[in-house]
Amino acid sequence: MVASESRYTVKVFSAAKDGEDFVIRTEYMPNGSLEVACSSGPVNLRDFYDWFPDICRGVGHLHSRGVLHRDLKPANVLLDELRSIKIGDFGLALIKGTQPSHGQIAYIPTLTPESDAVESASGDIYALGCLAYRLLNGEPAWSEQLLQVAQGPDPMSGIRQAAKQGLFPDRKVWPPYVSSALKRVISRSLDTDPSRRYSTAFALCEAVEKTMPKYFWEASSSEGSVWLGSPKSSRENRSWRITTGNGVVTVRKSIQGGPFRKVQKACVRYDGMEAMYAVAEAIRMIEAGESG
Repeated sequence: MVASESRYTVKVFSAAKDGEDFVIRTEYMPNGSLEVACSSGPVNLRDFYDWFPDICRGVGHLHSRGVLHRDLKPANVLLDELRSIKIGDFGLALIKGTQPSHGQIAYIPTLTPESDAVESASGDIYALGCLAYRLLNGEPAWSEQLLQVAQGPDPMSGIRQAAKQGLFPDRKVWPPYVSSALKRVISRSLDTDPSRRYSTAFALCEAVEKTMPKYFWEASSSEGSVWLGSPKSSRENRSWRITTGNGVVTVRKSIQGGPFRKVQKACVRYDGMEAMYAVAEAIRMIEAGESG
């Protein structure tokens, strides 16, 4: 951690042995981890775009120092007093080209399909894709998928087999407001063929930033029936509220913080189709400026 210190990693002040125990003093991260942030559901897009590019920059810095993290997941990304991210927990990290003294296998649910060890930067890129997927879908959805594939007498084997087949995580499952462009970027980092993934964490960072939408969307109800869209730019004075119910997607617009009023031409029925597809289409219309 000292060798790879940057603004994106948890700062170490000292390390010493106290009897049989090792004591490492680090900076305090008062806002917990990203696992807490996505524990009840997806993080909102504003937070995702605030956090994930910086995580990629941090991992890119590690790789430039010859360090593989090998344990990238929401629990190991912490938030400081300003809610900026810092990467921690280097318990499985190693220098590229060396053999670990603490066991070869890294964090199993995010191990690359091609190997049972993270031995190159491509392994961390894959884990970054898993991390992004967890933030965008929420921990409950990730855990449910994990339980589905961890079946039989050898749960770990089930997870590995599903990963090798590209079935875990499920690349078809996303909240309706995640754009097609962002889905493609995350799915590419999860490609079962390492040669088709992004070559560096910095390249993944750049690709994600290019997908930033016009509005930041978030689910505002535990049932997933209400979505709010706030403008990315302060120059945009419109906000949006989308609801589903009785076979209808209803779109409402607020101008300059005023009351939400129904946008009649954007309110559509979704009989015979999944509500999420109809919501996604409404969001696509809003992003494209087709809803007035």
